[in-house]
Amino acid sequence: MKEMNERERLEAILDGDPYDRPAVISVMQTAPAALMKEANAYYPEIQDHPEKMARLAMAGHKFLGFESARVPFDESVEASAFGAATGQANIQRHPIILRHLIKGPEDVDRLEIPDPRKAGRTPLVIEAVRILDAEKKTMPVLIGIISPLMLAMQLRGDNEVMSDMANDKVLLRKLLDRTTTFILDYMKAAFDAGADHLVLDDSLSSGDFLTMEQFREFAEPYEDRVANECRRYDFESILHVCGDSRSQMERMLEVDTDGISIDQDVSVAWVKRLAKSKNRKIAVIGNLCPTRTLLMGDRQLVIEMTKKCIDEGVDAVAPGCSLEMYTPLENILGMTETAKSYGLQRAQRSSR
Repeated sequence: MKEMNERERLEAILDGDPYDRPAVISVMQTAPAALMKEANAYYPEIQDHPEKMARLAMAGHKFLGFESARVPFDESVEASAFGAATGQANIQRHPIILRHLIKGPEDVDRLEIPDPRKAGRTPLVIEAVRILDAEKKTMPVLIGIISPLMLAMQLRGDNEVMSDMANDKVLLRKLLDRTTTFILDYMKAAFDAGADHLVLDDSLSSGDFLTMEQFREFAEPYEDRVANECRRYDFESILHVCGDSRSQMERMLEVDTDGISIDQDVSVAWVKRLAKSKNRKIAVIGNLCPTRTLLMGDRQLVIEMTKKCIDEGVDAVAPGCSLEMYTPLENILGMTETAKSYGLQRAQRSSR
């Protein structure tokens, strides 16, 4: 098979078509301190400046060899569109939600769905996508958008939502309908701005947080709505799941995304087998540990773990979550360079 460019490769992977070798991407944010220095774009200013946000995203491609660029660099963007107060950001910490908006049923009834092109910081992310689209050539642009359940938790509170799952399902379903509607509007705006793929960031639905029943009732249906709307636009989507998702994986594979990104607690080979047993055509992405391997390991460990992912059949090599602040660039380069060279060698051997 002839060599593909970055966009062709990732699109083939997500479409379930043949590809020349695994891609190497990051579905979550890429902002170690050393890369911010290379890009001259730093926390927290990148949250409020689309040009700097795009420049830092592009730096992951330019300096580290990732075959994609991904924005934004925090998970409070969507809540800001609803008017939730965020703050206390600095170079080492992302913005956090300072005050929850939903205290009771009447607040849900009054909650207006904002326009992602005008409200909060979502317009800044959309503009960063537009900037990346103008520069990308063959580089895929990914936009990360949190899941409907994560957004509901930001607007109401984690403990309150967990309580609602048992005690006030009507309130929670109304809130999830509103957060899903906003996310659909945001997804469409990002698509119009030039994003190539959606990363649906679901950091709170693994077995570490939800039971299988809770996932099926309060996460899966709403994520599926987003994934199916993406398909209407021919906009490939990736579900990113943090934590140990083995207990939920069978249902997570039912969410109609084109790819699933797993962290280091879940075996690539096991997910591939499970998907095959369900006749589910889905790309498996992951799963080098951002802490033990990329942050604290040496280059040799990174190379070994990258080869392990490829040997287990991963479709795209990636960190299992966001890169840690002080991740050595040498380790990241060990991952991207090995993924490209070893991935191609293994693909060529397999085709003989």
